[in-house]
Amino acid sequence: MTRTEVLRKIKEKQREVAIQVAQEALKELGIEPGKLSVDETSSNVRRDVSDYEIGLLYFLGYSTYRIASRLGLSAAGVKYRLEKMGIYEYANDLTMYINGNTVE
Repeated sequence: MTRTEVLRKIKEKQREVAIQVAQEALKELGIEPGKLSVDETSSNVRRDVSDYEIGLLYFLGYSTYRIASRLGLSAAGVKYRLEKMGIYEYANDLTMYINGNTVE
């Protein structure tokens, strides 16, 4: 096995672990696949994109703008849904911690 192959496998395992941890965090917060925490009658909620998908990407370190472009939503809409789920600031703190910054 070459060094490149080993590094690729390590990166794949790291991603798997990151996804598992993010899924556990969402589960602890009561956010499950397919559930919307925002008012489902609101016209600005895309029903084909769940809060779980947005939360998972956010916990994995994606910015609100990157999530918005990836899922076809507005950045403000992504931020609104993260705030309604109660994870916007928490996820920001987690991302800062992962990136080596201290959280006050």
